[in-house]
Amino acid sequence: MIRFFNHPVRRDFLLWILLFLYMAGIILLAVKDPELLVFYRNSNHPELSLLAAAVMGFTYLYLLATGIISCFYHPIPQEEDDQKLPACTVIVPAYNEGAHVKNTIQSLLQSNYPANKLEIIAINDGSEDDTWEYIQQGAALAPQQVTAINLSQNCGKKHALYLGTRQARGEVVVTVDSDSLVDADTIRALVTPLADPAVGAVAGSIRVNDPEKSFITSLLDVLLVFGCEFLRAAQSVTGLVLCTPGALSAYRKSALLPVLDEWLNQKFMGKPAIIGEDRALATLILRSNYRIVHQRNARATTCVPSTVSGACKMLLRWTRGDIRENLVMTGFAFRSLRSNQVRSWVLLAYWVAFMQNLTLPFLFVPAFVYMLVLGAKDPAIFLGANAIFSLAWASIPAMIYSKYTTFRKAIWALLYGAFCPMLLAFIYIYSFLTLNDSRWLTRKLDRRKIRQYQGRTTL
Repeated sequence: MIRFFNHPVRRDFLLWILLFLYMAGIILLAVKDPELLVFYRNSNHPELSLLAAAVMGFTYLYLLATGIISCFYHPIPQEEDDQKLPACTVIVPAYNEGAHVKNTIQSLLQSNYPANKLEIIAINDGSEDDTWEYIQQGAALAPQQVTAINLSQNCGKKHALYLGTRQARGEVVVTVDSDSLVDADTIRALVTPLADPAVGAVAGSIRVNDPEKSFITSLLDVLLVFGCEFLRAAQSVTGLVLCTPGALSAYRKSALLPVLDEWLNQKFMGKPAIIGEDRALATLILRSNYRIVHQRNARATTCVPSTVSGACKMLLRWTRGDIRENLVMTGFAFRSLRSNQVRSWVLLAYWVAFMQNLTLPFLFVPAFVYMLVLGAKDPAIFLGANAIFSLAWASIPAMIYSKYTTFRKAIWALLYGAFCPMLLAFIYIYSFLTLNDSRWLTRKLDRRKIRQYQGRTTL
């Protein structure tokens, strides 16, 4: 039976069936006492329920406004004239990446970008495995284009990117993660918006390399599509994309160099800030009054964890970086109002939304638990009402995801939207309480693998 449902199509249809059964259960609860589906009628504290409904209503309005704005987004058609393309340096930092980094270099070399204008710098950041060997193999494919750098000890991704940027000969610096694969048109499409001198950076479109590998990878693919094609698309309309993902982004070198040292030496709570480097860089470039845009037609696929523990670790790192930069952005958001520009007020609106996202989990989780245990007159109907609202919210990512995949795959977006917010709320709370933790979490090898590699290299 398990083997039967390992097939992606069968698994998706099974999930659709389970969803319909789930909805049938909710309808049966509604028939039991329809009036109790209204929160304040089912609550022993109706005034608090009305307040919670108002907060959630504001959240839905924000999402609706974001969705409307994202409809106005259009990617810039890629530049076809080779003469107009700038010299470009692609930096690939790698740590304990193994064979993935060679595949990344190969995909970059297969780009249709002019070879005489494309430089690749691959940096081994003191890996404990055979990453350096694979970087050398990738560099051997095109020695005139690929520069391989081997750091004797692990200094962190930020340091590797700093080193690569200082050595870059191109007018444009592109960052690509060592487990990402790019399409042939990706680099050309990614650098095209930088023809506008007001644009300082460009964020690419990221998808999971093998979304049907597991339950977790399917849900993470929904997260990436929602982030790129919904949030960043809307932010791009105003030129205020708040994150340039390390997996695929391009920077105007002249915009990068003035903030590079500040970025490298950034600290949080007195400790070096080594996570959230992509959010931090975007903040500094926006502060310099450049625009940052999203480029949907610049695509890359990346590897993500396929287990619950691995996904939680990755989300912890992302969330900590987001919270840190949202707090850092506080002064910048208010100072920018002095310029009295429209983008300054839009940036302030983003900051308000982020602050709401920061505080909402601390209110939502205790309130939900209290209502379920003590506050609701009928806890079963309370859960049913929450299910209805969750599915209503889930329809937004489902519609977006089905547009870029298929209607069959939309089930994963419904699952993500209906059930993941509670898990993400707990992750958000834990991330906030452990903000001073700057560990990467997802790149460490276990001791047995390190000993195996060291034993092999000493033979």
